Amino acid sequence: MHELLIKHISNYIRLDKEETNYFTSLLRNRKVKKGDFLLRRGETARYDSYVDKGCLKASFIDKNGEEHVVQFAEENSWITDYDSFTNSTPSNLEIVALVDSELLQIEHDRLAQLFERIPKFERFYRLVKEQHYISLYCCLISLLSNSAEERYQVVKQKYPMLINRIPQHQIASFIGISPEYLSRIRSRKASL
Repeated sequence: MHELLIKHISNYIRLDKEETNYFTSLLRNRKVKKGDFLLRRGETARYDSYVDKGCLKASFIDKNGEEHVVQFAEENSWITDYDSFTNSTPSNLEIVALVDSELLQIEHDRLAQLFERIPKFERFYRLVKEQHYISLYCCLISLLSNSAEERYQVVKQKYPMLINRIPQHQIASFIGISPEYLSRIRSRKASL
């Protein structure tokens, strides 16, 4: 179950067998069913989760009761509420499995142990989180500067598997439009 993650890590750092074994000993395997919560609003995020199989979303509910999706995590990506995980504070996000999923999780304290014992993991983690930050930054810029049609095209390019994998209302929430408006965009694109 660790093969995809080890391959992912090898894009950033090299591990010997002993380092790989130590790292994998710190991980927790977790299977979640579609609709299961990985994290609920108000809970403290104890784990950073690598998606080995499946797809999850992170979202929050605004004061009007509307859901806003802020992240999708498919295979070979990480998901947690980073503020809650890093600072041990109550989460503002909910993380839910959109399909049956298999995760590899690491607790905050074990991550600190990993950094202490194998310092190059700090580099790996920093680079992964930089990529995550850049992705969120680009989403924010797109949300503020692009039309709904342009945002939908970006999602189709960035997450091609999502389009047919998850409900369209989730994608609509992610790009900041109503499901009805997304349906109109898709109809227009299909008729061209």
